[in-house]
Amino acid sequence: MKFLKIFFFVLICFSCAFGLKEGEDYITLKKPIPNAQNTIIELFNVGCPHCATYYEFLPDLFEILPSGVTFKPYHIATSQPFSDEISEILATMLVLDANEGKTTLDLNSHYHRVLEYYFTQIHKTQKNWESKKSLKEESLKIARVSPELYDKTQKEAKGHIKEWKDSLEYARIQGVPSFIVNGKYLILAKNLESFEDLAYKIDFLLRK
Repeated sequence: MKFLKIFFFVLICFSCAFGLKEGEDYITLKKPIPNAQNTIIELFNVGCPHCATYYEFLPDLFEILPSGVTFKPYHIATSQPFSDEISEILATMLVLDANEGKTTLDLNSHYHRVLEYYFTQIHKTQKNWESKKSLKEESLKIARVSPELYDKTQKEAKGHIKEWKDSLEYARIQGVPSFIVNGKYLILAKNLESFEDLAYKIDFLLRK
């Protein structure tokens, strides 16, 4: 982590002289996401192997984010089995966390416990769930949430799910994972060289 912070500092100093190039490092969205100032939105799907790789680096990103910046994960459902159900579970976990005063930066949250479980099951152990029921039961066990509390909170997650569905148009630009800064700058994944490069570009666009 110490090396990352030093490397990140060097990149920021470098950026003062050269900056980023629009159209090469990022694009400005024609239709910005409203009410998204000081946010980083990640469009992802649990079935995406690149999303699983980037997830492993998120703790490092969280450590160097400027104060006051919000990280907002948007799960983009696909036609794959259980994708809609996973969106519903993840959205409900975010509501439960918020009700407990936890943010998306808290790696011990219900949301992160479940998401890490999904990535592990899908990309490392290649385990499939037998049914929607088994998916829900295992997810709640991992999240340490009772079925009663989950069912009570589920309706509150509709706002998250609507946001995620509305963001599908942005996912169509380059697929997932995609990172959108301040609701208007989409980082171009094809030119990302490393996690440090991503962190540098996020920081630069937050300050833009």
